[in-house]
Amino acid sequence: MTHVHVVSPAAIVEPRGAVWAARLAVQLRDLFQSAGTYVKAHQEVRGRAGEASAVRRLADAMRDQDPRFAADLYAAADRHEMS
Repeated sequence: MTHVHVVSPAAIVEPRGAVWAARLAVQLRDLFQSAGTYVKAHQEVRGRAGEASAVRRLADAMRDQDPRFAADLYAAADRHEMS
C-alpha cells in the first residue's frame, strides 16, 4: 500500500518586510522627486550666476589691457544675470 503525505504550509498573512520595504521605496522615490524638482528650479539661477561670474573674472583679467572692453564685459554679465 502507498501512502501520500501532503504538507500544507501555514498561510502567510503578510509577507515579512514587504510593507516596510514598500514604504521605504515610496519615501525614497518622493525624496528623489523633490530633489530633482529643487535642482531644476535652482539650476537656471545658478547657471546664470556662474556664467556671469566667469565673464566678470574675464573682465578683471582684461581690465588693465583694455578697460573699455572690460566695462562692456561687466555690463554684459549684469544683463545676463538679470534676465
